Amino acid sequence: MTFSAAARRDRSAIAYLKVRRRSRRTRADRAPAPPETGGPHPHRPVRAPGTCGPGLRRAEQPPSGCGPGYLTSGKVSDVPTRSANVLVSRAESAVRTAVRASDAPAGRGLRSALVYDAFCCDRRPVYLAFGTAAAGCSRLGADITGDALRDLASRWDAALRTAAPAAVAWELLSAKSVPHHTPSVRRLSRVLGPREVDALLLRYRLGLSAPDAAHAMGLDRPGFELLRTRALRGIARRPLW
Repeated sequence: MTFSAAARRDRSAIAYLKVRRRSRRTRADRAPAPPETGGPHPHRPVRAPGTCGPGLRRAEQPPSGCGPGYLTSGKVSDVPTRSANVLVSRAESAVRTAVRASDAPAGRGLRSALVYDAFCCDRRPVYLAFGTAAAGCSRLGADITGDALRDLASRWDAALRTAAPAAVAWELLSAKSVPHHTPSVRRLSRVLGPREVDALLLRYRLGLSAPDAAHAMGLDRPGFELLRTRALRGIARRPLW
């Protein structure tokens, strides 16, 4: 029995289709079953309950029926609040201890007493060194510093409303030191302005770096460098003797 060329092509096509059907059935048998509703995805890692990925946790949700006062009822927000209160109390105690140890005037009765006390503890060493260098005497330096800080306390609230409270404090200190200047500082004052003299004392008599000296005077570094450069040019143009 012979077949034509068209019949042979038809038989080959039918055999090819049968092979394709068998291969599809085999792949379907090997494939994993589809996940049930609510179950884990077969290709995604299973995460622990209550987590949002590695190292993350869902924020605690208020129980059903709880009103907005739940977050402030002591169950969630009281713990960080208590920790913050403890840190603030420790900081206040440390500042007051430092004030007593340094003999700086305390800011009792001020609206921002703690800020004033911290400011005095931070600035008093530099103020004392400057007063001693300007007056040539450690006792006079302590008197100058104490008087300046007490005057600052009387106008502290106004100083806080300015752009640079440290600059207000430095002006008071500089003015208090003028009557006690040594002869060499007086000679500088004849040819230079008060702030230029202060800049030279801080930079070359006390040996402070430019950022530290600018911080002491309540200036930024470019402002301090301008004062220092102007002072050096003034000395070069005018003789001191």
